Amino acid sequence: KYRLKNSIQDENIYTCIIPTTKMLISRKKEIALNRLRVDLFLNAHFFAHNFNSVLSPACSCRNKIEDSKHFLLNCTLYNPQRNKLFAELAKFNVFDYFKQMNMTNKVKLLLFGDSNKMNFKTNESLAHAISDFIESSNRG
Repeated sequence: KYRLKNSIQDENIYTCIIPTTKMLISRKKEIALNRLRVDLFLNAHFFAHNFNSVLSPACSCRNKIEDSKHFLLNCTLYNPQRNKLFAELAKFNVFDYFKQMNMTNKVKLLLFGDSNKMNFKTNESLAHAISDFIESSNRG
């Protein structure tokens, strides 16, 4: 919680995260999104917290550590789902803004939205799109 708050303040962006409870996302999708937001969703997250059920932080694609950046932006196992996600971003005119960001800010935008640059409806659409991505990955 402290790390998340400070990382958001350090970037001087995302000062007002819109709660998922206001976005009409199903409870299952909301839980998966929030677990990803707080680093309790992927192998690297569980491994960092010493969960006994996870023996390695590696992704099943065998290419990288399975952290949020890898899962959302790079893992080849989820390319079809990611292509659909990026098509959704283009529909609500966020993709050009997204493309100009560095990797860290891309992850932050996908997970938290940006109430400074996007209106509530766009943030809600983004939350639905990322929730659909998570669900279609069969991880949540």
